[in-house]
Amino acid sequence: MISVVTAWEIALLQKKDQLTLPLPASDFIKKAIQRHDIRELALTRTTAISAVNLPDLHSDPFDRVIIAEAMQNNCTLVSKDATIATYPDIKALW
Repeated sequence: MISVVTAWEIALLQKKDQLTLPLPASDFIKKAIQRHDIRELALTRTTAISAVNLPDLHSDPFDRVIIAEAMQNNCTLVSKDATIATYPDIKALW
């Protein structure tokens, strides 16, 4: 699964030249989704409210949404951000 918020963040990082991809972000993400049969998670009202109600361990709203989505979908969240793993009831990898 990939969050639409992750796609947004990838596109922003590429635009700021903080992420190098072989294609424009929109094409790269589309091809990755197709190639790996990835399901996109839409940002819902429930997720947005859950992200706000998380403990205040992380100040990045992107990451808070991704954490809430992982919790709601019982997924392991793949990230190098060590703060994510400090949330109770989150499964984090990296």
